[in-house]
Amino acid sequence: MRTLGFVVALTLVASTARAEDTRHDTADVDFLGLRSDHGGRGSSLGVGYVRAHEEWTGRGGIGVGMWLGAGADVRVLTKRFDAIDGALGFAVARVSMLGCAGGFDLELGIGGGDAGRVAQMIVQPGVSWGMFFFELGYSYAAPIAPMVRPDALSSHQFSVRIHIPVNRSNERTWFEPASP
Repeated sequence: MRTLGFVVALTLVASTARAEDTRHDTADVDFLGLRSDHGGRGSSLGVGYVRAHEEWTGRGGIGVGMWLGAGADVRVLTKRFDAIDGALGFAVARVSMLGCAGGFDLELGIGGGDAGRVAQMIVQPGVSWGMFFFELGYSYAAPIAPMVRPDALSSHQFSVRIHIPVNRSNERTWFEPASP
């Protein structure tokens, strides 16, 4: 009997609930950011810029978002935070998928610079979990040419990313009517 009462109550609530329109928002956003990667051999600290296209879809206060972006990072390498042991520049591509409880982010950086011994090319893929403009994750830095790892460059790294939106443009919002 309790189950029947629950089903009847649920049916009544569902039938009286008003269906809401789905809201869609898109925009292009410029982000300035702080980058920090830490591993066993050393750390890198830097700043970055990303130009992203973001899309949000939601109904009833619950939604999902995604942004695709490309930009550039400049970082310094340090072994023990007592000296600068190298500097790197990266071209960066980012994809983020966000929900109400945070989201999943992918990043790929390719670049190079002076890493202590010789000019160095580096590739750095990463994955992180983010909440709005703050991300914690993992990245892997690998030398491309020459294939010798610089002293201050860790392969496995704990990564922190902070994105600060500084400009929004091409904003567009529209609503999709709810199904009857």
